[in-house]
Amino acid sequence: MSRSLSPCPAEVQVERLIAEADHITLVVRVFRPVAPCPECTRPSYRIHSYFEPRLAELPWNRIPVKIRLRTRRFFRDTEDCAQRIFTERLPETTEAYARRTLRMEQALRWLALALGNLDHGDPEMLLFSMTRFFKFLPGEQRQAFLRGLSEKAS
Repeated sequence: MSRSLSPCPAEVQVERLIAEADHITLVVRVFRPVAPCPECTRPSYRIHSYFEPRLAELPWNRIPVKIRLRTRRFFRDTEDCAQRIFTERLPETTEAYARRTLRMEQALRWLALALGNLDHGDPEMLLFSMTRFFKFLPGEQRQAFLRGLSEKAS
């Protein structure tokens, strides 16, 4: 479990924390003034628009956490780049088009490795690990993960 609320303090900062009855919502934003184009890697300064994807994050002190990531789209103004508009990338926070932070993704991969080792591993340890993991997942994420497991099993 992470001690920091920010998914990646090097890339984003917490702008607002909204405490609700059943979870915490973090509104985070990028604090860099420019973003490199993913195609040509040249910096772009001109902002096209803003948008807020929602990301699933690991719980914090057993409290479910949701993230609203305030990110930007930029214009690419040079003629020699095919990319005209692009969204800034945050490789330490999340993958492009992902709906989870990298920390959440890593936790799910660890769980998948534990499940994959069911035949050769200690079933008691697997059950203990899964119980701890599911206890910290918010309800809708828990259901989505179980649906994904059952779809892959069938």
